[in-house]
Amino acid sequence: MVFEKGEVYIEKTYKKDRIKLEYDLNNCAIDKDLSKKYIKRLDKQANYAKMLNTSFTVLEGGVLGFLGIGLPDIPLFIAVIMRTIYEVALSYSMIIKVMKKRNTFSL
Repeated sequence: MVFEKGEVYIEKTYKKDRIKLEYDLNNCAIDKDLSKKYIKRLDKQANYAKMLNTSFTVLEGGVLGFLGIGLPDIPLFIAVIMRTIYEVALSYSMIIKVMKKRNTFSL
């Protein structure tokens, strides 16, 4: 279910246009002046997305585990993993297409 219908809802949980704009600005700066400073800025968005989603997953798993609710944990965990993949890919200007028939990812 997460793979079939979740893509639309997952894309609503992050700001796709802002991530693309930040990549374009940083990429333009790297084209003008190739330095470590601009390369670190390019990695900043991906690292922030990874840290935020990892923290959410730990909190969500801990709360649901404490309450003894294990079944909703699996789809939520998969959705957060997919969100992280989408955000990191967009941070490096990769566009993800989900093939509907086989539930596989394509970059």
